[in-house]
Amino acid sequence: MKAMFRVREAAEILGISVPKMRNDIRNQRVGVHRLGRLILISEADLEKYVNQGYHPAIPSEVRKNEI
Repeated sequence: MKAMFRVREAAEILGISVPKMRNDIRNQRVGVHRLGRLILISEADLEKYVNQGYHPAIPSEVRKNEI
């Protein structure tokens, strides 16, 4: 099974604020999986989010190590 992250965890990995992450989820810039009220973001969805340019540029070495 691929890694799944809570909103706070995903924001920390990407180095952005939780409100920014939630705003991008609300605007459908990042894919999510909902289990009731729980919002999870898959590793693949985080990669797409970064590669689509919605997230501020981070060094590729960090991306490969973190995601």
